[in-house]
Amino acid sequence: MKDLTNSTVSSVLTEDTMASNTTVLSNGAMVSILESANFGNTVLYELAKLAELPKYGFIAGGSVANAIFKLLGKGNPPINDIDIFTYVGSHYTLPPIKPSSITHRVPIETELKPRVAWYNQIWGLIVEPDSRYSYTVVDSTNSGILNYVTVRLSFDNGHEKNLMLIIKGFDINACQVGVDIEIGKLYYTEAFITFIKTWQLQVSHAATPFHTAVRLCKKKDEIGCYLDIDSEMTLLAQVPLVLGYGQRGVPACGLSESKLREIYSNKYALTFGMKYYQLYQKYKDELEAYFVCKSTDTPELYTMIPRSCTVIEYLKDSETVIELLRIYRLLQGKTASVNRNKTILSSSSIASQFLICSSAYSKCDLTAEHIRQIDNFIEQHPIIATVLFELRLNVKDQLSSIRVIKRFAKREGVEIIGLLEHDTPPVGVPITEEYLCSLRDKYMVDGELVLKRPELVIGFNVSVKKTASLQEKS
Repeated sequence: MKDLTNSTVSSVLTEDTMASNTTVLSNGAMVSILESANFGNTVLYELAKLAELPKYGFIAGGSVANAIFKLLGKGNPPINDIDIFTYVGSHYTLPPIKPSSITHRVPIETELKPRVAWYNQIWGLIVEPDSRYSYTVVDSTNSGILNYVTVRLSFDNGHEKNLMLIIKGFDINACQVGVDIEIGKLYYTEAFITFIKTWQLQVSHAATPFHTAVRLCKKKDEIGCYLDIDSEMTLLAQVPLVLGYGQRGVPACGLSESKLREIYSNKYALTFGMKYYQLYQKYKDELEAYFVCKSTDTPELYTMIPRSCTVIEYLKDSETVIELLRIYRLLQGKTASVNRNKTILSSSSIASQFLICSSAYSKCDLTAEHIRQIDNFIEQHPIIATVLFELRLNVKDQLSSIRVIKRFAKREGVEIIGLLEHDTPPVGVPITEEYLCSLRDKYMVDGELVLKRPELVIGFNVSVKKTASLQEKS
């Protein structure tokens, strides 16, 4: 950590841009300050006024966010504690940890990926959490207002990506920010930048739905920002309705405490303690329209039951909190964008998986016929679905790539699809004739093509001349 002085602060917040209660900064100015090279040290200077900080670690969450809001002239929100994170690397290098020290067993998953799944000789494309991007809190200690939190990463993605993973696990967009103490570098997500620009609270992760419901009200109270409480509480209520009791065929309402505990799902945190119960009571007037708070069979342990039993149709098949959250957000926004998303979600069990994994998939003109053509090709060649996903293309560019592949396969042989399944093309670039030619040439040995047939061909008529009879769809 660099020496933190008033000159460090002044280097970022000059006399012209110094945030104060009388200065109103534009959204652009606030983002520019956030992105400045020394602003991380400025934040550390603010936090160091409250406690002696260690030399190493990653301070993240509400303390960093509230310090930033104060520096940007957004009031003086309280900083009651400072969470300092460290990670132990991948599970392969994790030292043994006593079960009693584990404070949070629900894994925090931040990314999705499609996977080809097989069951009883039937294949399907499903989305599941990407195992490279998850972590679990395994230990927590405190000293004064400093909370030291240790997390176990599922995979070591490198220091900067590991830090980004930690803040992506925070449940509210206004908290997805952190600073590396050693180098004074600030890290933040797109969701945090959106909050700075809109000053609107939104759920960014739903693994702790009842805690988050309370925290939204608390955060709104602290920093005086906008909260569409009906939208966000409706989202949080869907978590237990879909992932908890709803999926087990148990009526979603009127459950006893013992039944709630019996059907506890490790997909989300079901209960909370006295601290959050007291906060619930503080914000009861806002929360009780959406949830009923009830005690459980364990003393001083509580849960909440949604007042509404209605499951949103598009969410009913969600398997994880991150999938549920992604779909819910796809149903919000500008009408044209929502309509495109609904076209995909309603008409396709295949293309919808691409959309859930990446909202950019629908950012183009599209029709149900376009989606049908994509589905038809992937149904014939399911293994290539993961290749197409890695390209990160929208519907238009994905369909263009598929048409190029089909023409090439019809002319030179279906083996090109087999090559594609084992040689991922450049990310973000549609597949072209030139790329397929280079791929073919890559596997030429002494003038002969070393053939690699597709792992699975369904309904794809291949002749003895290694050509495929395909009806090109317009």
